[in-house]
Parts: sequence; C-alpha cells; structure tokens
Amino acid sequence: MVNLNLFGSVLPTIVLSQLMAEQGYGSIINISSMASKQSITRVLGYSMAKAGIDIFTKWMAEELATKFSDKIRVNAIAPTFLLAIKTEKF
Repeated sequence: MVNLNLFGSVLPTIVLSQLMAEQGYGSIINISSMASKQSITRVLGYSMAKAGIDIFTKWMAEELATKFSDKIRVNAIAPTFLLAIKTEKF
C-alpha cells in the first residue's frame, strides 16, 4: 500500500521536477486524501502513504521554489469520502 500510494507519487514528482527546474516553470499536482488528516479504520497503510504525500508535497514546493524558481508549483488535492446512509421511505 505504501509503495504504490506514496512512491507512486514521489518518484514521478522527482523525475518531472528535474525537467521543470531546467525550464524554470511548471506545475505538479499530487493526489492526497482526507484519510491523511482523519484516521479511518482498516486502512492504516493508505492513510500513512497519503500523509507522506502531504508532507512531501509541502517540502518539494519549498525546495523547488527556493532552489530554482517560484514559477514551479507543487500542490496536492485531497478528495474525501462520503458514507452511504441507507434511508427508508415511510
């Protein structure tokens, strides 16, 4: 779970950020999850991986802006989940 969800974002971000550093601009959008902010039962590895993406994204944004250009953006979006509630008609 961690290999896929964390390193599946970290490795492409590192590779693509090298190209963006050379050209001086670019945008990376990582996929996080609200599971990184709130614990959810039975998905510890997923939550850990997404929390890792959150901090990696913040670190990478600062690193690239400081070292190369403030025209390189690194952001993450964090979709949430909805619990399906069964309702009965009266």
